[in-house]
Amino acid sequence: MKVEFTPLTASLIPACRAFNERLRSHAEPPFLLPENASAKTADQAPGGISSRHYVAVDQSGEVRGGVFLTEQPGWLQKQTIPLVNIQSPLSEGLVDRKFSGVGLQMLKFVTGRSPYAYAVGMGSEKNPLPRLLKAAGWWVNPVPFEFAVISASRFLSEIGPLRTGNRRWLATAGAAFGLASVALRAWRLAHPSPPLQHYSLELATSWPNGTDAIWERCRADLNFSLVRDERTLADLYPDTQGRLKRFVLRSAGEIVGWSVALVTKMDHNSYFGDLVVGTILDGLATKEHLRPLLALTQNAIRDLGAEVILTNQTHSEWQAESRKLGFFSRSSNYLLAVSKAVADALRSEAGALDRMHVNRGDGDGRIHL
Repeated sequence: MKVEFTPLTASLIPACRAFNERLRSHAEPPFLLPENASAKTADQAPGGISSRHYVAVDQSGEVRGGVFLTEQPGWLQKQTIPLVNIQSPLSEGLVDRKFSGVGLQMLKFVTGRSPYAYAVGMGSEKNPLPRLLKAAGWWVNPVPFEFAVISASRFLSEIGPLRTGNRRWLATAGAAFGLASVALRAWRLAHPSPPLQHYSLELATSWPNGTDAIWERCRADLNFSLVRDERTLADLYPDTQGRLKRFVLRSAGEIVGWSVALVTKMDHNSYFGDLVVGTILDGLATKEHLRPLLALTQNAIRDLGAEVILTNQTHSEWQAESRKLGFFSRSSNYLLAVSKAVADALRSEAGALDRMHVNRGDGDGRIHL
């Protein structure tokens, strides 16, 4: 079935409601299209990032799918590119095979706006979207997941994988007898922080002048990333989002790095239980300053009450420095997919994933945190 992708307007809201009802009648969908006229349908930020919801409309005027696109400046192989991020893609093909072609038409629409496109999150590689992207020639890879335990007893009692079967008994015993706390102290002694006497980390209510220089210093070591200059940071992590913790790293008064974090009190979460979860969403610093940035950000999040700290980072230096600080690693269901044009540009480079800078701050990576 042929559809046309058009910007979501108030006149299409009734058709969106009908689409959502058709999805609900078959199963509980992962998300829905906007259902009221006050929904945010378009936004142009001053730094060059624009966001808009598009819907797939068939010849009879019915909505058969939708996608939220963010268009922003990207960085690929030392050049600035027009980059498109795919969020919240939906197709009626999820519940009716008659509309299975909507997904492919959606990808054609996206790459028609720019051949340079990406998506993050998506869960298991067996889910419909990653499978569709792979079939279309996109490159799909997990973004490594790393975490640091702050409170051993709370972690053992709340973390999902340890709340069932024999693991539950072991976790309860470890928490009750303090064995985990002793082991965690030993682990920290084996993974000390670097010297920090020449550094300071300050909580910023808005981004100060000086972050452009960090991007200029770091970008040569990146083969793929969003542009992370001062203008773009103001769009990605605006002052209006009060939950965001914006940190600036200084050395001898000079800004040498920055990071962004969230601290979230979970409530009967299937994985984190009732833990207070700190997330390092994003950050940037040269290799010289990266471990101090991570160490001080970890300390700041801990002081805000975090009982476990997590991060997803593609760049090998971020992974290496976090592990030196005692972060653990485990398998990840946070995926990165890049379009064929991006993959082709990177394919000639051995270990291309190691020099990408993609993390939870990209796309819809903040969902559920």
